[in-house]
Amino acid sequence: MDIHLHALTAAPQDGDDLPNGAAPPSESNSPPEHALAEALHHLQSGVQLHQRGEYERAIVELTAALRLNPGLDEAHARRGDCRRLRGEYEQALADYSAALAVKPANHVARIGRAQTNAFLANVDSAIADYTEVLRNDPNHVLALNGRANLLAARGDHDRAIADFSEAIRIDPQFCFAFQSRGACYLALGQHEAAIADLSRALQLNPHLALAYAQRAEAYRHKGEIARAIADYSAALRLDPVNARVYIDRADAYRHSGSTEQALADLANAIRLDPANPQALLTRGVVQRFQGRHEQALADFDAAARLDPRNGEILYHRALTYQLMGKADQALADLNACLDLDPCSAPAYNCRGCIYAVLGQQEAALRDFTSAVEHNPRLASAWMNRGSTLGKLGRWEEALRDCDQALELDRKLVTAFLTRGEAYIHLGKYSLSIADFTSALALDPVNLRAYNGRGQAYGKEGNLDTAIADFSQAIRINPRSAAAYAHRGAAYQQKEDHGPALRDLAIAAVLDPKHAPAYCNQLGIVHTTANRPDLAAADFTLALLLDPDNAKARVWRAEALAALDSRLLAAAASTPIPPDGSALPPSKSSKPAMPASPRPDVTMKPRSAPRPGQEGRTSAADSGIRKAAGTSKHKSAEAITGTAHPVSAEKSASRLPVAETDDSLDIATATTIDPLPANPKEAAEPDVVVSEPAPEDEAESYDQEEKNEQSRQAEKARQQELQRQALVAEYEKKMAEQKAREASARKKTKPSKRRGGADDDDEDRPRIAYWKIGVIGIGFIFLVLYGGSYLWEYVEIARAQIPLTATGVCHEFASNREEATSRYAGSTFAVSGRIKIVPGAKGPKVMFDVPESVGCSMECQFPSRDIVKKLPPDAELTIEGECYPRDLNGKPHIVLSDCIVKKGL
Repeated sequence: MDIHLHALTAAPQDGDDLPNGAAPPSESNSPPEHALAEALHHLQSGVQLHQRGEYERAIVELTAALRLNPGLDEAHARRGDCRRLRGEYEQALADYSAALAVKPANHVARIGRAQTNAFLANVDSAIADYTEVLRNDPNHVLALNGRANLLAARGDHDRAIADFSEAIRIDPQFCFAFQSRGACYLALGQHEAAIADLSRALQLNPHLALAYAQRAEAYRHKGEIARAIADYSAALRLDPVNARVYIDRADAYRHSGSTEQALADLANAIRLDPANPQALLTRGVVQRFQGRHEQALADFDAAARLDPRNGEILYHRALTYQLMGKADQALADLNACLDLDPCSAPAYNCRGCIYAVLGQQEAALRDFTSAVEHNPRLASAWMNRGSTLGKLGRWEEALRDCDQALELDRKLVTAFLTRGEAYIHLGKYSLSIADFTSALALDPVNLRAYNGRGQAYGKEGNLDTAIADFSQAIRINPRSAAAYAHRGAAYQQKEDHGPALRDLAIAAVLDPKHAPAYCNQLGIVHTTANRPDLAAADFTLALLLDPDNAKARVWRAEALAALDSRLLAAAASTPIPPDGSALPPSKSSKPAMPASPRPDVTMKPRSAPRPGQEGRTSAADSGIRKAAGTSKHKSAEAITGTAHPVSAEKSASRLPVAETDDSLDIATATTIDPLPANPKEAAEPDVVVSEPAPEDEAESYDQEEKNEQSRQAEKARQQELQRQALVAEYEKKMAEQKAREASARKKTKPSKRRGGADDDDEDRPRIAYWKIGVIGIGFIFLVLYGGSYLWEYVEIARAQIPLTATGVCHEFASNREEATSRYAGSTFAVSGRIKIVPGAKGPKVMFDVPESVGCSMECQFPSRDIVKKLPPDAELTIEGECYPRDLNGKPHIVLSDCIVKKGL
């Protein structure tokens, strides 16, 4: 024991620093020799009691020494240590200051005062004392270690590491310097260096419980959960009442999927420290991962009551509200969290996600930008901002953000997917295929990856490979409308119209937004079948459902042009054979009975036609043929085989040309004028005599035919103009309606769009009726022209869409809320391979779903005897009632009251 006996008779500079109001002795009144000896005896006794931890008795002895000689700086320093260890910080500071007043170079007193100031959060004063010690003794290890700890507490980890390294250089066996430097590396995210230093500290001193806990945290950040749990357990063996370590081990158990162990540790933490908000916060997080949102909210509320200004509690409560679909409450908590901590990158990131779901992409973009500004290493914020930029069509910026996200974390599947889609829009298809392939390496059953890669292959012209990818997506989830739509489009490009129509019909059944594509394909099928009338109807329906459908607009114009050509061809004259034989009947008209020649009239052929007149007929002959062939009410002469003796010219004036439509088999003009009242006029035979027709008669026939053709052409032209005017008027109305809707959206505030009242509410029924009218017209067209096709493929769709365990699990893993609303509480049958796994209450039946899906499915049967009869690894179809849960932080689907429908 080294006790400084110098200045035993020296008085302090300031009597106020002496405890118990002792006055400094004067030089003329020095203590006698026996008093000095007695003071020394009390000092030695006090030091021994201090070393044994008997601080109260040590203080008595040291005080006795100071009464005999108040100038004992060592007694002041030792008594200061005892008082500091008893928590009497103010008195300890007085003792240390008294010791330093006697001897400023007393390093024990100065270090003790620095430690006391550190406890009192007087960091600057503490650092100043440590620095003063190091100025006098640069190799003072305790001073280096103490100053480094204070620098680390202030976040100055680089300077702290420098001090710790200097202390280790001076004393390589100083375990506390290794431990503290490891903590600094841990704070900087340098986990390998932290583990190395903490392991060295534990080699030097295996009883450092804090070092075990810190190394466990480093392992947890590296993802080595098993090692982390082992270190936490070692720390608890050394310090079994440390609530903080129970909380940390519970979090590690949660990440490993052992939620029951996690909840047990948290129960211990709450028992040891009921007022610890961190324990309640962590238990709330575990409850949320199990899907117990109400219990999680109760824990978060209790934690917030204990610490109302804790932003982390508000953040996790907001996440729970978000999962429950309560966006308003979630936004309120996130706003409060950001008020407390305006630099919270996770809060900005979470609020941006909520804005994105609400469709407020610009607000989401602002929040994601704030998140990456406050934490440039938050990979998910870069990824989310890239996705938002993609939705806004800013693909080059989205590409850069995804690059940044993947530099920070190569396991972000969504970043690969978004970047792959960006490459497609930028025309870089090979790079897109590479990114989608990388996403599939991380998640082999990702629908979006298969659909995206299939689109990229299709853009490259590799349609067969694209169809293979779309087919794989359908195998993963047979209810994926997008996969059917993409595969149908690929078949359409291959001009394989049957499979294309089938796939697009299934897509339209699964998701009505694909109905325009189905109508387009139905129009293509009708076009190839030479039915322009039905094709035009199909494309018109597609435009009613999607007015911006450019392909439908072009294809409808082509179909209408083909239909007009057919109508013109039907209206044109039919050639007369040179020999005067009967004309062949029109395909679209019913053949008229041939008129028998009259016995008293010699029927002779007309005179030979003029040059260039071959194959032509008069308008009168054409009118007679069409009227006779298409009239539903035939005259008696037509039925009996006799003809009225009406002249050709008069018959032309009485029997107008029938406008027929070969595609519809309907005559549009079938009226026959009544017989003339004048019997003489009626008696004129409608025959051609044997005398050759004069030249002017032939010319009159030719001119009449030209006039008739001109009239027909003019009539067709007028019909086309009317049709174009109707189409233009329809397009104009559609454009005006879209402009009114866009203007209304601009004037409507976001809060009102989400359901609030608006001054324009009275206009909404009118718009809704308009939309209902369009849908109604579309439905009529679909039933009239495509009903047979649609219902045929609806049945095919129903037959081809079984529920598979992998598909249902993927829906829950991709969008838990939507899947829960679709399946929870309903009874359905699921197909897949089963496996029998051991459980606490006996064997459990599970569907064999790949782990990469991130979801599991369990079948609970009414009797265990049924389970015993099930062959393992069998392909079965099992029906049960669905109850989604959480297991080990992942969705877990339970089918209760199961029965085997197929497979046994």
